Amino acid sequence: MLNEMLSHSEGRPRDKEHRVAWLKYIEPLLSAVGLVLLAHFRRMFPLILKWMHADDDETVLLVPEWIRTILKLTWIRNTPYVGSAVVITGFTAIENLLSLPFHFVVQ
Repeated sequence: MLNEMLSHSEGRPRDKEHRVAWLKYIEPLLSAVGLVLLAHFRRMFPLILKWMHADDDETVLLVPEWIRTILKLTWIRNTPYVGSAVVITGFTAIENLLSLPFHFVVQ
């Protein structure tokens, strides 16, 4: 379900009504998904970066709340899987940075 919602959002990143609705009402779904969010980081962070630079104030104010929710749900816990989660998250972050156009990273 989250995969389909991300696909829909990626196809319409500039649609203000869609992104505001997404940012306002997505938290229950993210809470239900939990650590599976780690598998979707590669697709979520480009959206976050685009939406942080949106031209409307409502989106710009909602994005930090969404980031806080994602961090809260995926923050490292003291489990036997901490090491692999850190490695996967690190590689995902590096891959996201490498896939961005150079002018986007420099800004």
